[in-house]
Amino acid sequence: STQSTGLIKMLLRLATGHRTGRRWKAKFQRSYETKPRNMIEKIVQKYVVGSKTDISSGDYVAIKPKHVMTHDNTAAVMIKFKQIGPKLSIKNPRQPVFALDHNVQDTSPGNLEKYEKIKQFAFEQSVDFYPAGRGIGHQIMCEEGYAFPGSLVVGSDSHSNMYGGLGCLGTPVVRSDAAGIWATEKTWWSVPPITKVELVGQLQPGVTGKDVIIALCGIFNKDEVLNHALEFTGTGIPNLSIDDRLTIANMTTEWGALAGVFPIDDVTIRWLRERQKFMKKQKNSEHPRFNDHALNSLEENLGELNPDSGSHYAKTLRLDLSTVRPYVSGPDHVKVMQSVVDMEKQKIKINKAYIVSCVNSRFQDLARAAQIVKGKKIADHVEFYISAASSEVEEQSRLAGDWQSLLQAGAKPLPAGCGPCIGLGTGTLSDGEIGISATNRNFKGRMGSRKAQCFLASPEVVAASAIAGYVKCPTSQTNIPLDYSIEVHGVPKRKQTKQSLAEGFPSTIKGQLVFCHQDNLNTDGIYAGKYTYNEGITPGM
Repeated sequence: STQSTGLIKMLLRLATGHRTGRRWKAKFQRSYETKPRNMIEKIVQKYVVGSKTDISSGDYVAIKPKHVMTHDNTAAVMIKFKQIGPKLSIKNPRQPVFALDHNVQDTSPGNLEKYEKIKQFAFEQSVDFYPAGRGIGHQIMCEEGYAFPGSLVVGSDSHSNMYGGLGCLGTPVVRSDAAGIWATEKTWWSVPPITKVELVGQLQPGVTGKDVIIALCGIFNKDEVLNHALEFTGTGIPNLSIDDRLTIANMTTEWGALAGVFPIDDVTIRWLRERQKFMKKQKNSEHPRFNDHALNSLEENLGELNPDSGSHYAKTLRLDLSTVRPYVSGPDHVKVMQSVVDMEKQKIKINKAYIVSCVNSRFQDLARAAQIVKGKKIADHVEFYISAASSEVEEQSRLAGDWQSLLQAGAKPLPAGCGPCIGLGTGTLSDGEIGISATNRNFKGRMGSRKAQCFLASPEVVAASAIAGYVKCPTSQTNIPLDYSIEVHGVPKRKQTKQSLAEGFPSTIKGQLVFCHQDNLNTDGIYAGKYTYNEGITPGM
């Protein structure tokens, strides 16, 4: 109102001329000019290109992400990049990260040649490059500090959401956008509706982050968070380890969200400090990202990313962690949940078991699985495959003796990489087989034959099932009803403004549209995995 504006001006005049007053004036003006913002809005604001002050759901903004990760699809992005300009150089070589991880078991001349071309391109452009065998790209982004808390990082892969476990806004981009970022440092983003996910209580013994995300996918399975960005909060957060947070954030992708971000708290800071010590010991030098300057700066400004009082959320979802029990997802769908206790009674026979992929093959996952199989043997009819999320994880697992315990039980090791999770290499499901996996997707045909079935579960449940030969709970559990709720707040009305097109941009775009007449069609149904890493495929094939 006019009266309140006059009062503000008067207060500012009173403060003028005093040093403390000037600081207060600047702070007061900023708070007056901007609406209350949640954590995701604050992170986006830091990376917006231009002078836009208020970020709201529905806005189209130009962003300059801190990093962009590509994996085996770097080869496809290279093709698109060269189409922009044959002699073009990557504008900011410190921004991209290349990590070869998907088809690492393929040693055919064609795949090795592709990998060599990516390596050579990285060398020519001075881009950070991680070869096949170093690990899964998402794990490397966390281990090497690219997915730094409070930053905005994109990846040309749908599980870039995983970075949210560290308080980093991670979200996927398509290959064309990745090529555009290489060329300009920038891309566009439509700010999605932002939903608060409140986790209260504490997990019971034998229950993990994987059970939490399976529960969330199973109870809120009517597209409640489709194309939303999720902000995790609540009194239960401090009780979740970073590994559990990474698992939950990773599978917000399967839940339908574009991002899933945890707060940056004492647990996060401890993890970062431990990484700093580890990296310094390993390399005997200061790490470019895990260093005192970066971590001290983060700690000093930690409160700035906390959501403001009164910040808006489209919805609030609440889950009491103390009511979560071990669950299994599937078969064929992530959003179908069953308790392991109930499934154990059915004695569903399995043929293959897996602890692989970016969601659940970190050190803690392998250690928990090793405790269950130690001194035992895998059932005769079961093939049990393990793969560490990275070479570092495997090395640490070996030093702890966990890797050896898994092998002695009969597990078959695979190189650090994606492998059977995406239906590539050794160990995929054959016709008529049933698998149980600690991966993140169980869509038909995802891990092999479309005539096979796959259940998803925690590493502990997978390990216990591999020993028993059927789906089994590793601990004694009693089912109780889940305590959860949902509140819909809606989207505030916004003033509509007319936007003008950039010069030279066409007012209409014409072309062929492929319409898939199917509800809840997953990505594997739209575009089969066997085509995904074939750069030579054409529309006519």
